[in-house]
Amino acid sequence: MKKILVLTVVSVLSLHAFPQNRLVKYQGEVSVGYAFGIGKIDSNKASLQIVNGVRIGKYFAVGLGLGWDCRGEYAWGLSTFGNLKGYLPVSEKMSLFLSTDVGGGWGKANRGEINGVIVSPALGVSLKVSPQSAINVSLAYTHQAFGKYRFGAYGNYDALGIKVGFQF
Repeated sequence: MKKILVLTVVSVLSLHAFPQNRLVKYQGEVSVGYAFGIGKIDSNKASLQIVNGVRIGKYFAVGLGLGWDCRGEYAWGLSTFGNLKGYLPVSEKMSLFLSTDVGGGWGKANRGEINGVIVSPALGVSLKVSPQSAINVSLAYTHQAFGKYRFGAYGNYDALGIKVGFQF
């Protein structure tokens, strides 16, 4: 086990041996969003999300995120998720991306106790504002399965929303 751990650490460190042409580098993002509930449960929700991860080359990023969700003055919750993003560069300053968040949420904004899985695919555009930062705008669909009786309905929470983020 120690050999595998040492090998992994050495492999990751070796990726940074040539800093002018790094394959893997840190990528963070802070975003705000608003989702409009659709289906049986039409509850709207605002969110603030922070994602910390790595960019692998020009086309792929992976990270872990923490979100704060709010439905009204007293209904708030936290969500944790993994984020996968695939980029398609259109020009030097603009890229299209597909993104997927998979995780879970806790609190009243996320429908009560520990919930089922939250899945949120998104389609967006990333506009570079400097060599290391960009503005991201995306349209997202959010699905949360909770399956228990909550707020007058059984079933799942579905929403369509928009997110605007700053990537650094």
